[in-house]
Amino acid sequence: MADPLTVSGGGSVAVSTGEIGEHATALRRFISAAGMCRQRLDSIDTLIRESAIVEHDAPVSAVRAEEAIRDSAEALWRAELLARSISVKLEAAAFGYGVAERFAENLAQSAAATLAYRLGTLWPVLGVALMPGATVMLGSIMFMPRDERAALLGWFTHRSGVLSDPRFVDAVRLAAESADDAGMGLLRVPPQLHALLGSEGLGILGVGTSAAVVTGAARSVGALRETPVQVEARKTITTSVPKSFADHASRVPTGEEQITVERYVIPGEADRFVVYIGGTRDGGLESTTEPFDMTSNLSAVGMGDSGSLRSVELALADAGVTAESPITFVGYSQGATTATVHADSGNYNTVGLLTLGSPAMDLQRSDAVHVALEHDEDVVTATTGFHKSNDTIVASRAVFDGGDVPHGVLPAHDIGLYIETAALVDASHEARLTKAEEVFAGFSRGATRVESTDYRATRIHAGRTSS
Repeated sequence: MADPLTVSGGGSVAVSTGEIGEHATALRRFISAAGMCRQRLDSIDTLIRESAIVEHDAPVSAVRAEEAIRDSAEALWRAELLARSISVKLEAAAFGYGVAERFAENLAQSAAATLAYRLGTLWPVLGVALMPGATVMLGSIMFMPRDERAALLGWFTHRSGVLSDPRFVDAVRLAAESADDAGMGLLRVPPQLHALLGSEGLGILGVGTSAAVVTGAARSVGALRETPVQVEARKTITTSVPKSFADHASRVPTGEEQITVERYVIPGEADRFVVYIGGTRDGGLESTTEPFDMTSNLSAVGMGDSGSLRSVELALADAGVTAESPITFVGYSQGATTATVHADSGNYNTVGLLTLGSPAMDLQRSDAVHVALEHDEDVVTATTGFHKSNDTIVASRAVFDGGDVPHGVLPAHDIGLYIETAALVDASHEARLTKAEEVFAGFSRGATRVESTDYRATRIHAGRTSS
């Protein structure tokens, strides 16, 4: 069965599909094997010269064997040259695929930005017609009782096929990328300045700006309000060194505790750490005691601060992580957003970053290895637009591949499916993934003890103290 992964980034424009990757790996193995065989034949040939055969009056079969050795070596050389030629063509195909995809992506972004800007300039007219209904709908959802919100969630659950359609995911990605363009149109920013400031220009304005505006507006009406947080270390156990990406993915907490910090004790070296950060626990727009909520989701992207970010910071400090401690971040969903912000903050000595089902975010200041696992049908990965950095190694796949979509809210976002995708990454021989795997494996090499501590984070509201 062909490898279903599609790999991009890693400092290359090339986009490698599973089929291209499999063929490229087979060719590399053949070239290596052919070269070794040819070297062995050459070694034998140097020992048995024609002059020696004549001198010892060897039979005709020995002469024929000598000729066969030379013919075989020549055939291997021709096959090796052919394999190298095909390998170069495969690389050219991957490069061409990447260029075409990048061109189509840029074209779609440009068209969406222009359309969003035009709609923004028409908003005063459209707003008169749409604003009352939109305001009532948004307000109803924001302050809806939990049981009614659950019923609304159930309605979406039975329409998971639409929300999981890759075309819908692409539309959301373009819409998220173009939100700033609509805002500039609304403010009547001159077209030339719009082109300069937007995502397609200098990128001064973008998804983060739009999220900040939404968050600020929501806070003015009492929603999405941030609070102080606290963390509690629940339990510490001794565990084993993770052996693969799938092993890392399976350690992301999914229960009551949202954060797990592992300490690696390596004789003669400073302790190393891996932090695993879970996803959103509360989808409501009003802050409760849960810091891994929608408030943190929007705050992290728009304001650069959130309850979940501060929770991880407190957990790392409690675990003994310093600015010099080598650390790897692993996060799923909101935890991936949190992991990326911390990994790129400059406050930690980041070595690696593994994100599962994350909104498209990249490392801008850190040179750590970043592997992002995504699903074509997962709309969460589209909520912040496109990846901006070509250094991020993105491994994606179609989890349903045009088949029936299971019922559920965003089934392609399920962490179990991301663990399966991580296992496919482990089985892949794609060069960029193999290189990244070595970085992650080398991080814990030599560890004689691994201590794992789970942390439970909570929000602290006015008038409430920790229990």
